[in-house]
Amino acid sequence: MQTTIQKWGNSQGIRLPKHILESVGLEIPSTGEPVEVEVIAEEGKITIKKPLPRRKRRNIIELLADYKGDYKASETDWGVPVGKEVW
Repeated sequence: MQTTIQKWGNSQGIRLPKHILESVGLEIPSTGEPVEVEVIAEEGKITIKKPLPRRKRRNIIELLADYKGDYKASETDWGVPVGKEVW
């Protein structure tokens, strides 16, 4: 398929037909959908692909749930102030 690059505000854009986006599982909601763009300048290629699913961010409790070590919190003496530190 051939298409054209057109000015779109201060950028340039390429219109892709809906059936092409649907064939790779991309839907375009009103807020847009993230894609990965890879540029291989030596080969004159630009690749647009669906990103890998993001992993859910875990909180500190979830991150340390399997920790079996014997960590004990302690204070560290960093010495006397040498600049404008507030203690």
